[in-house]
Amino acid sequence: MGVGASKFEAFDLLQTPVWIIYNREIWYANRAASSLVNDSSAFADLPGPDKHREWILTVEETSYICYLTDIEIEEGKNALLVEACLDPRHALLLEASPDGVMIADFDTGKIVQANSKACSLTSKQPDELIGLHHSQLYSEEQREFAASAFRSLIGGWCTGLTIPRRDRAPVPIQIYSTLFVMGDKIYVYGFFRDLTRQKQLEAEWQKALTELQKRENQLSIALSSARSVCWDYSIPAGMVEGIGSFDGGDWHMNTWQITLEETLAQIYPQDVESLKRTVTAHFAVGGSFLQEIRLQDFDKNPRWFLVSGRVILDVLGKPHRVIGITIEITQNKQMELELNRQRRLMEWVMANIPAFIGLTDSQSRHIYANENLLRFLGVSLANVLGKTNEEIYTPDLAIIFDYMDRQILLKKKPLQTEVSVITNGIERFYLANKFPLLNEEGEVEAIGTIATDITGLKQAEDTILENQAYLNCLIEIQQQLLMYELLPPYPATLRGSK
Repeated sequence: MGVGASKFEAFDLLQTPVWIIYNREIWYANRAASSLVNDSSAFADLPGPDKHREWILTVEETSYICYLTDIEIEEGKNALLVEACLDPRHALLLEASPDGVMIADFDTGKIVQANSKACSLTSKQPDELIGLHHSQLYSEEQREFAASAFRSLIGGWCTGLTIPRRDRAPVPIQIYSTLFVMGDKIYVYGFFRDLTRQKQLEAEWQKALTELQKRENQLSIALSSARSVCWDYSIPAGMVEGIGSFDGGDWHMNTWQITLEETLAQIYPQDVESLKRTVTAHFAVGGSFLQEIRLQDFDKNPRWFLVSGRVILDVLGKPHRVIGITIEITQNKQMELELNRQRRLMEWVMANIPAFIGLTDSQSRHIYANENLLRFLGVSLANVLGKTNEEIYTPDLAIIFDYMDRQILLKKKPLQTEVSVITNGIERFYLANKFPLLNEEGEVEAIGTIATDITGLKQAEDTILENQAYLNCLIEIQQQLLMYELLPPYPATLRGSK
């Protein structure tokens, strides 16, 4: 190695043979170059400066294409950098690979070459990858595993690693590695396969499989019901065939065939468009669907049905058939609507009662609070649910309410007490009623609380008491005056006369 050649030692990390020729002599050669040619006579016919930038190096019976670059090795000393391509197809093969390819020195673990897909995969530039220890590709938690796998899994697949990136989410990868020897050096050839799309497809497939299993279970339940209609709609023919029908309130076992228009004519117009949107949404990918619809019976009264179907695609991926079942759910739907109506009515009543209403479970965790109580506390329902008395009320109120809750759990009887609360500097009084809600076994399942503002009553009571005291005082004075008038006359001397 020539004087000053130490600044070119970075070339030793490359698997590509590199020589620096000065005055037709080898001034520097990296490790790969030294193992290939170490005799200056091999470069005797190098072209002069500013000549051809490519040159053929022949070693024994093998020829290598070399690329020439003029460089300055020291001040005033111009030399020629010779870079040999071991195989003219090598670079092309690296770039043509569908995977990221990185080559690392087996002894040092440092990367010596990477294709453009490897740069894209790691979000790093080539100069950032070259010379980087391969374990630095991974997060700190994975580096020990990666270093172990580098030596123990040579010649096979390695999975379970991810590559963190600056601009995007970490990339799950699968690595296939193999060894190759060049001279006295051993290199690891690593193919890095991006599994992001594969993972996405696996997740989508699992989701679709779960959804399909869910729909198949629903379909199985529907088929086991006597009150169901099974049907098959042929999209090319525009005909719907079925088994079973509803006539008034009775279900009949029969077969039938009608057009799609005749089928849709039996459905409430408001539900036809909704059903069409649900079905056509599955035309691109197929799959199952559920939709509630209303049919009209002979009296033109709505009857509710649940349509459970599946879009089947042909070999070209086009929608070919839609099959499914239709189950009457009128009674259940009417009960659901009535329950919803009653719930809305109860919620309206609870929201407008001029009192604070709350429910707690047996652990004194809140499970309901009406609008008045929420406004008083200045929080939303989400900030109340699951909270204890200590987390909602002042310490004094929490102690009182906890004591009442314990007594109710013990005695299963309602309790009543008066409490005072200072709000914005004004003291207000409330009559708090707590009562148990028992389950079928007679155990306390929840505790209800209704607190009514009695500040006005308390003020009226105080006024009455004050007026009563004043009245009593007047009566006493009147009685004293009356007694004075009834006394016998006193001597003048006793009356203070002279």
